[in-house]
Amino acid sequence: MKNKRKILLALVLMAVPTVWAYAQDRPPAPEIQNILNRKKLIVALHSIDQPPFFFVGKNNQLMGLDVDLARGMAESLGVDVEFNRKAKVFNDLVDIVDRGEADLAISKLSRTLKRAEIINYSTPYIVFRQALLVNRLELAKKAPSTEDIAPFIRDFTGKLGVIANSSYINYARKNFPRATIVELSTWDDVVDAVFSGEVLAGYRDEMEIKKIIKSRDDAALKVKSVVIKDEKDHIAIAVKREHLQLLYWINQYLETQDLNLTAEVLLDKYPQIFADK
Repeated sequence: MKNKRKILLALVLMAVPTVWAYAQDRPPAPEIQNILNRKKLIVALHSIDQPPFFFVGKNNQLMGLDVDLARGMAESLGVDVEFNRKAKVFNDLVDIVDRGEADLAISKLSRTLKRAEIINYSTPYIVFRQALLVNRLELAKKAPSTEDIAPFIRDFTGKLGVIANSSYINYARKNFPRATIVELSTWDDVVDAVFSGEVLAGYRDEMEIKKIIKSRDDAALKVKSVVIKDEKDHIAIAVKREHLQLLYWINQYLETQDLNLTAEVLLDKYPQIFADK
């Protein structure tokens, strides 16, 4: 009996190197092999800088969290990185990936069900709370006392500014059905509209609101931030829906980074975005 066990164990041990060699000899999945063959990872980025995710620094170098992630992935694959910045709106990023013009999109891209009909998303690498940037003077007309603010926000009426062709259009329709949604080309346009009183509030993630409060000297007098604690914005990486092995690889890469990011941590990591404010 003991001899039989020894023989069986020996056979198992002999098989292990064979299995390992087979795994090592298998070529990568086609989408990964294509990246290796061209010696370049192509990453879609929005055409407009979104600091601290991606922006051109003083030395004219592209930098930021998403840029660092893209470069780290390329380095892990042993290839260079190229950034495709043709996207004029956030939904363009989805189309660029779907058409195969980029291997992935790392571009402060919100994860939505509608976009997930077209592309695959990685696990989120940062999760924000949603927030409002509200014009103080106009808010005082709607909610005269501090106690009135929370009920008013829950049943928001008035003009609500959002970036056109962004995830926040659907968020606004879902969470503020009585609001008049005003779509503007850029976040800067939304912010200007809030400060001027053209819209009552601008709707985006907490980090963008914090940036405005921190960077503008007139913010304390003219606007107020309201964080919506039970509404989240999951930021993730987009890949072509057929490229499941690349998606798995990306998720493993993110897991190894142990990012543990918050809005505050991210703003502290890239203080240069406030240098010229």
